[in-house]
Amino acid sequence: MLMLGMMVSASSCGTIGYYRADGSVRQYAQDDVIYRSGKITYNGTRIVGNRSCPVGLYWANAAITRWGMIAKVLNKDGEVIKCYDLRIPRQQVEDTFYVTGLTGKPLEVKVYVSGGALGNYVTVNGGDSEEYYSLRRK
Repeated sequence: MLMLGMMVSASSCGTIGYYRADGSVRQYAQDDVIYRSGKITYNGTRIVGNRSCPVGLYWANAAITRWGMIAKVLNKDGEVIKCYDLRIPRQQVEDTFYVTGLTGKPLEVKVYVSGGALGNYVTVNGGDSEEYYSLRRK
């Protein structure tokens, strides 16, 4: 069997995922779309770039992309919902977005921007686990 050491999970919303022993998703299918990536988390966040400081976080109906010091929140059609300039000093921004993960799980995404190198980050909360991503390299 090719699936030796893996577990297959399925849910009623038309999704199926293949999980490795370390919890990362290797293949994921939803509504006739198959995602293959080692950078899809348990909550359903697809990570583009470095895991600790990604250039993109993608969900079923939203995304956060970073180009240099500009971070944008996009809806499912790719339209910009919110834009953050990480270069502005002494700003205090805390925004919350409710998205659907690639695994069909409802997620709460919080974006924190404070203008300093350590204060720009995103948290993704799926209820039973929380993921943390930096928006700026240290």
